[in-house]
Amino acid sequence: LYLNQLEFQVSSVVDPYARADFMFSYGKDLSTGDFTPGLEIATLTSTSLPYQLQLTLGKFKPAFGKINILHPHAFSFVDFPKLTENYFSPEGMFMEGASVSWLVPNPYDFFQELSLEIGRIESNASLVRGENGQLSYLGHLKNFFDLTENSTLELGFSGVNGPNRTGFSSSMGGVDLTYKWKPVQYNVLQSFTWQSELVFSNMRLDDASVAKTHGVYSLAEYQFSQRWFVGARYDY
Repeated sequence: LYLNQLEFQVSSVVDPYARADFMFSYGKDLSTGDFTPGLEIATLTSTSLPYQLQLTLGKFKPAFGKINILHPHAFSFVDFPKLTENYFSPEGMFMEGASVSWLVPNPYDFFQELSLEIGRIESNASLVRGENGQLSYLGHLKNFFDLTENSTLELGFSGVNGPNRTGFSSSMGGVDLTYKWKPVQYNVLQSFTWQSELVFSNMRLDDASVAKTHGVYSLAEYQFSQRWFVGARYDY
């Protein structure tokens, strides 16, 4: 047993047009065993842009897939899926830059949000910060459906391109699917979540070769009382 991680979050409305969020962490470095402090999130987010737009500036977790935007305390498992750990880092991918999201005007009866992000990726297994003005570019499209009064379905598509450690670039694409059931009359007592994500990666190693890989996880969790959940996860 050991202290895994502490997180401290500070949030405030700066003025009528923006909100600031900071998240600091103090945790154990799994490679060295030392406890180190760090700044995970530092953002300024608009709150009143027209045309259903929102702009975020600073350091944040980019919207690649469904699970990367989360922090460890936000889900029931003690670690991120192997997909996240092997492609990025034990806590996912971080970016310093700008993110703009648009609530797409949709004549159909479902919710759509398009996110575009540009900046420098914190170096990880697939992408590096880059030099001489090299930037990473990311896009995500979320589609959210109300299936019934008690259930929803979310389908997302992601893509990212940026410099890698070989001096060339990596391109990655992903699909995420999340089904949630939460009966209105028992909303704190019962629920079910099924979430899966598939990622494809093309990492250019040199002028002649590209490493093509893929990974997937699928998790399910059932809540059968107010404080009790049972779940399982599969990683590949």
